[in-house]
Amino acid sequence: MGVDQLTPDVLGDIFLELQPSSISQKIALSRVSQVWRAVALGLPQLWATFVAEKREDYEHLALTLHRAGDALPIRAELKQFGTGWGVAGTMKVALLAMVPFVPRLARFHVRTDLSITPLLNSHLEFPLSLKAPRLEKLVLRNAEPDGLRDILAPSLKSIEIFMCNVTSGLTLADIFPRCRHLEQLQLHTHPFGDGWDEQGGEDYDLSFLDARPLAPALNYLDVRLPIPVLNDLVSRGFSDVVLQSLSGSIYNGHYIDYVEALATPLLKGCKRITSFEFVSADDIVVRDDAGRVRRFQTFNEDSSWEISEFWQYLVEKHDAHKTVRHWQIRVAYWDNLVEAFESFPPDPEGNEGTSLAIQAGYDEVGMVSAGSKFDLSTLNIPRLAKVSFVMNDSSRLNPEVIVECLRYIEVPDGRTIEVCIGGIPLKGDAPPWEKRAVVGDALNQIEGSKWRLCSHCTPNV
Repeated sequence: MGVDQLTPDVLGDIFLELQPSSISQKIALSRVSQVWRAVALGLPQLWATFVAEKREDYEHLALTLHRAGDALPIRAELKQFGTGWGVAGTMKVALLAMVPFVPRLARFHVRTDLSITPLLNSHLEFPLSLKAPRLEKLVLRNAEPDGLRDILAPSLKSIEIFMCNVTSGLTLADIFPRCRHLEQLQLHTHPFGDGWDEQGGEDYDLSFLDARPLAPALNYLDVRLPIPVLNDLVSRGFSDVVLQSLSGSIYNGHYIDYVEALATPLLKGCKRITSFEFVSADDIVVRDDAGRVRRFQTFNEDSSWEISEFWQYLVEKHDAHKTVRHWQIRVAYWDNLVEAFESFPPDPEGNEGTSLAIQAGYDEVGMVSAGSKFDLSTLNIPRLAKVSFVMNDSSRLNPEVIVECLRYIEVPDGRTIEVCIGGIPLKGDAPPWEKRAVVGDALNQIEGSKWRLCSHCTPNV
């Protein structure tokens, strides 16, 4: 059956399945033929979700909004399409065109290097009442428009706010009482500085913490608050529930006292710690056996977490050396993990195997590509059963990087360990299965053949 023989219903289903994102793509679709035009114009849901990223998209923005009908929620994304003359004016016109549709907004994302604050705050240029009763997700970065409290609709499920050195803005006391369906909250709105961590809660309105339930749908919370305030939030606000994911920040992280200060509220209610992930120098993630995620972050550029200090705390306070069965480490901090294990060796209970995830990036790929070798200390992890490789950026991994890392892992005699490369893109133009075969061959060439591709990767070889 040819395309011209499809019924309008089937053709409409295909349009909605394809759902071209940009306005110009939708316009092009409606101009293929009279039949396609009739079908496209009869589908308001095709036009109610769109991205404007080119000048021609903005030229057809008003038309797109008209074709979205009178009832459907609007999901719009406006992207700056250049830096030349007229760009700011075009985006102002686009924002003005959105004004009548604000009550129907379910998602409104503006990406621009231009100052959006004057547009939002000027009653002359943008007379917008920030009330969007259908809005489900709010994301603000480095913007402080007036009237933010008006936009806190009960429909909101996700809020992400990042503002630096603000003196006013949304607070937890504004958000929780208004957003009863909130599932995710990321709020970084407070000033930075040494000593800020220990500030008390006298400047914070915490009366809302006694409401029950405080946030019945919340499962992800990432807040940048002084430690005493974070303690109050967890102990009072969530005394009857343990959040699935909780992140906190501290200005300095290089002393064990700082680790304990942040760990006290973050690990409250958690069970046995089973995973220790050193994502970066300022970002550590631990997980418990119930799958709960706790993220520890520092935001002082001159400070970082010390793996030895962090591991020492987890061992002394939570017996992590007996319970952790998964580690993740960046190659750049390999020797730091070795040092931590020399002071407090892991000794996991039971007979279950342990696993290690290795992050490699541009530096490691470039080093091996240039013919250099790593100079790492030998890492010994008891009952190691699997090593996987993850990428911390868009680098493509050399099989040589994999082999080079494995050279520095101690494997007991008679033991074979699985290696998983998952969906990592490998360097080279060969098909994926051929490149995985190269990895498999490289593993076999390591002395003693202690490594083999895991069952997840083997079918692709």
